[in-house]
Parts: sequence; C-alpha cells; structure tokens
Amino acid sequence: DRLFGTTHGQPESTMSNLAKFVMLFCIAVFLAAVSLWFIGGKKREYTTSATVNATPDQIFPFVNDITEKKKWMQGLVEQQFVSAADLDEGVTEEGMELSSVVESNGQVDEFDDVVIRFTENEIITIKSRNNRMMSTWSVLLEEIGDKTRMTYRRIIRFNGLERFKSVFYRDNYQREIEDEMSRLVKL
Repeated sequence: DRLFGTTHGQPESTMSNLAKFVMLFCIAVFLAAVSLWFIGGKKREYTTSATVNATPDQIFPFVNDITEKKKWMQGLVEQQFVSAADLDEGVTEEGMELSSVVESNGQVDEFDDVVIRFTENEIITIKSRNNRMMSTWSVLLEEIGDKTRMTYRRIIRFNGLERFKSVFYRDNYQREIEDEMSRLVKL
C-alpha cells in the first residue's frame, strides 16, 4: 500500500488536517490584525454641544485659561507654554506651542501642542501629538441672544500599535467629551 501512496484505501495527504487547521487559523488571525490596523488608523471625530445662559466673554476664560481647563478637561495634569516669552505675555495666539501632560486609564502621556486657530471669545483649536496619537480639540462659542452655544469637538488619529487597541475603546472618547462638556457647563 505504501508503494502506491494509499493507506487503508485512502490517499495519503501531504499535509495533515491539524497542519491545515493551524495554517487557516494563522491566516485568519493575520487578516483580523490587518483589518484592525486599518480600522484603528482612521480619523475619529467626536462632537458634543450645549447652550448656556452666559455670554462668550464670560465662558471663554474657562476654555482658554490653563488653570480653568484643568477643572473640566479629563486627565489634564499640566499644560504650559514652551516659550518663556509666551508665558510672560499671557496672551494666546495662533502658532503658540504648549506642552501638556494628560493622565488617562492609569497611563501618563506627554503631548506637544500648537494653537492652530484662535479668536478671542469665539474659538480655540489646539493640535496635540505624541508617539501614540494625534488629537485636535476645538471649542466654538456662538452667541445666541443672551445665551451661548458651545460646540466641543475632538478629532483623534492613533499611531503605531495603539491603532489596534483604539477599535475597542472608541465609544469611551464620546462619553469623555460629553462628561467634559457637562463639567464645563457647570463652571
């Protein structure tokens, strides 16, 4: 029987069933990992808004002042101007560079920040980046009579291995900005 390539009436397989299973399993894991990589690398946008009984000039200091931001921005431990000249002037402008420390889920991250859009009492947009992610957050204030509509938006794109994990906690970011907006409204 061995001479003709059969054993007990069945042709001899060059690959055992176990080896086929292992190979198919590895291919499936590889395809899943590639899919997670591409899904996690997408830009994610989160937005929330609220209307408050205050004017933009009453709200803007809470959005712009570093000490006030710590009261409503989740995990913000520290934020400081990179240049001593910027600190001395005490005025926020487009192009200013800051350094931030944020703690989230027991992990401490340092970010390099730059103000990319700034109009007093109207909008502030800051782009933050580190080796794990790039995040842009923006607060827009629109005066509606004696009230103000605040729109808070965060755009996040993950880098490296963080792209895999991001798929599983994307809803957390929406809850986080809603919680931050709630704290900001209470101030």
